[in-house]
Amino acid sequence: MACSQTWLTLVKSRAAGETNRDVARSRRDGTPSAHDSTPPARRPHHRRRQRHRRGSGPRPRRPRHGSCPRHPDQPGRVRRHRSRRPGSRGGNSRAHRRSRRSRYRARPGRRHDRALRPARCAHQQRRRRRPHPACRSFRRRPRPRAPNHDRRLRPPGPRRAAAPARRRPSAHRRRVFLHRPRRPSGPAALRRHRRGESRPGSPGPHPRLRLRRGRHRSERRRPRLHRQGRRRRRRARPRRPRPPGRCHPRRPPRPAGGSGRRHRLPRRPRHHRHHRGAAGGGRRAAALTFCRPPRAGASPLPVDPPPADPVNPDLLDRIPLAARTILDVGCGTGALLAAYRARNPRARLLGIERDPDRADIAAGRLDDVAAMDVEADPLPFDPDISLDCVIYGDVLAHLRDPAAVLAAHAAALGPNGSVLICVPNVEHWSFAARLLTGTWDYEPQGLFDRGHLRWFTLDSMRKLLEQAGLAPCEVAPRIFDTAQLSAFVRSMAPGLRALGIDPQEYTRRAAPLQFLWRARRQPRDRLTIAANMLAPVGGVSHLRVIHPLAALATDPSVSTQIRPLAELPRADPATPHICVLHRPILTGPEGQATLRHLHASGWLLVTEFDDHPDFFPGMLESDQLAFTGVHAVQTSTPALEALLRQRNPETVLFPNMIRSLPEPRNFAAPDRLTVFFGALNRERDCEPLMGAINAVAAIAGARLHFQVVHDQAFFDALETEHKTFTPTCDYDTYLRLLGESEIALMPLSDTPFNRAKSDLKFIEAGACRVAALASPVVYADTIEDGRTGLLFTDADSLRARLLHLIAMPELARGLAEAARDYVARERMLAYQVAARTAWYRSLWARREELTAALHVRVPGLLQAAPAI
Repeated sequence: MACSQTWLTLVKSRAAGETNRDVARSRRDGTPSAHDSTPPARRPHHRRRQRHRRGSGPRPRRPRHGSCPRHPDQPGRVRRHRSRRPGSRGGNSRAHRRSRRSRYRARPGRRHDRALRPARCAHQQRRRRRPHPACRSFRRRPRPRAPNHDRRLRPPGPRRAAAPARRRPSAHRRRVFLHRPRRPSGPAALRRHRRGESRPGSPGPHPRLRLRRGRHRSERRRPRLHRQGRRRRRRARPRRPRPPGRCHPRRPPRPAGGSGRRHRLPRRPRHHRHHRGAAGGGRRAAALTFCRPPRAGASPLPVDPPPADPVNPDLLDRIPLAARTILDVGCGTGALLAAYRARNPRARLLGIERDPDRADIAAGRLDDVAAMDVEADPLPFDPDISLDCVIYGDVLAHLRDPAAVLAAHAAALGPNGSVLICVPNVEHWSFAARLLTGTWDYEPQGLFDRGHLRWFTLDSMRKLLEQAGLAPCEVAPRIFDTAQLSAFVRSMAPGLRALGIDPQEYTRRAAPLQFLWRARRQPRDRLTIAANMLAPVGGVSHLRVIHPLAALATDPSVSTQIRPLAELPRADPATPHICVLHRPILTGPEGQATLRHLHASGWLLVTEFDDHPDFFPGMLESDQLAFTGVHAVQTSTPALEALLRQRNPETVLFPNMIRSLPEPRNFAAPDRLTVFFGALNRERDCEPLMGAINAVAAIAGARLHFQVVHDQAFFDALETEHKTFTPTCDYDTYLRLLGESEIALMPLSDTPFNRAKSDLKFIEAGACRVAALASPVVYADTIEDGRTGLLFTDADSLRARLLHLIAMPELARGLAEAARDYVARERMLAYQVAARTAWYRSLWARREELTAALHVRVPGLLQAAPAI
């Protein structure tokens, strides 16, 4: 501040007629000067800038020596003082003096007062004359804009002339000179600046504080410090973490031994939150963002996920859903168990792979992967590990000693552990066709893989399993190209008959390309579960019959089938046989005849019902036997369990569960949200809400789209052109349309029938990562309002919450992700398989007790039927 105040004092002295020598003599001798009576101004430095104008008196002259009051004994140089901060070299360092030597050095034979003049514009052309009127920046006084947008310019002295311009230069083209490594910013610095203080409690203005308008602090350029255009080298500073929401990614780590060059990224898009256009106050986006170069050989763009490997669907459907620890031998890139994780997120997934590159990819998908030769160390994991399932997908044929590996893994299986094996069929018809035509040769993969060292038939594979101490449970063929097989067998039929081979028997042995084997460590009685099913409408049949039976069939000791009741065979009394009746209506003589036939065939009967029975006309008959004429009942909600237990004490609750988590496909367009509505029997529930829904649709316009399934009345009542209707469709199409939406509307009025419904729509929406907007009826017991979904009580709350989701799409996505996490943690069908299997086996173990209770409820029903 002293240097700046000295310069202002000299300007006043020249206006009073004094010279530089007079001022220096007065300061050395202590005599008063004309300028001593003038009090110093207490205005900010950038508003106190003095420039010489025509007619304002003689030009100020700089004294030859001792111009700096802090260093009067240092002749020939005017020192500029800079504050120091930790890590900086200060304003008096060698590099700092060298960069300003041409500007501040006293040169003999020249006028030294030029250092105190204001900078001349380009139109002056190094001559003393008045500024050109076109140079408006010469007389411009910058004004403070806002905190955190300040710049400290250099003190008065020789400046580099501005570039010639016919108009006022734009803000992003003005030269900026920094004389301090750090600038005060923020509201406190601005208040001190307006009070004329350099720091709290100090009088006078800050000597170098000048607010810079027009650009954000994150948009600064590297300053030029002198006329030659040389840039000052900045010291490395620790970078603060980038706030969330930026358009550019973080800088990747600098490579070891790299060149250290920085790469430019493109400009921020105009929608960035830091950008303000012409109507936004003049703030400009940053011109460049720098990042360090990527690693050698790596792409600077985000790495794409590995390509999806072909997954054997027959192998995937047979992996036990109740397993807790699974080992995949020869896992490749882990695609098989990655698909299985969508069905059983709780399972611990392990893998062994010989190829290190493929093992690296699998390590990102599985819990633990060992890159090694399985024959060198069959179990590289915990020595006391208990495996529930070991998978060999086309692996045993590549091993030198498959029997030793299989025996080692069989010893690590738990009591209910199993193995799943896929092996090629050496009797496949293509082997004989190539040998006969002379075209047999190895191929990179497939049946003629170069890596095949062993070949198996049905008999040889069965012996291998028994030698390892395993009990074979099932062998399933995989058959492809049946048309070519039929043509080959027809052409070979005469030769087969001449050899005494039945063509039909040969077709059975030569058709499978591969065989799928399932074996258990300990043998167990096979449980057979059969079921009939109503027409699949609305996904009820899938959630209550198809998916549960498919999940139960993943246990090697359980077999399932879906067929009409008239086609059920007679059951073997030595093995458990359960028959599940889906929503039966058993009234009158016809119902009694059906029950007697099933009892006589040796089946234990279970009724599956997941709706309030009193609202179905056929269930109100007095002679209804759907619940009293069977051994047990299973249902989906606690309300139904309490109701049906009054009619049959053996009633169990199995809530609706999700079989698999689909891949999310929504939230792709942030400026558009889709509301999904698709359910049965919701016409009366939606009528009171249509006014609020149409009001929101009118406000949102094109930002809100409606996807309606099945309900034509709801679709017609929507007063918007942004809507799509799909008639009643299959369950896969229903889930696809739901997964492409962002919000699921679930209205339910408070009625006895609705209170007995399940939360099926919510878990379906959660599995597809769709935000739930639901009524408190039924859904209040499952949805955490504000975390896994939003609840509305009337039309006004529905309008407010729907507008909230439209205004904040990130809120909708957060709710959807929380709901998906809840489903993955609590509502997967894999978590229910063990309980279902145990209950069915317990029913068979108590069949005599249950049959006696049935005789008590319905006397005379089973008189003509033999005892089970």
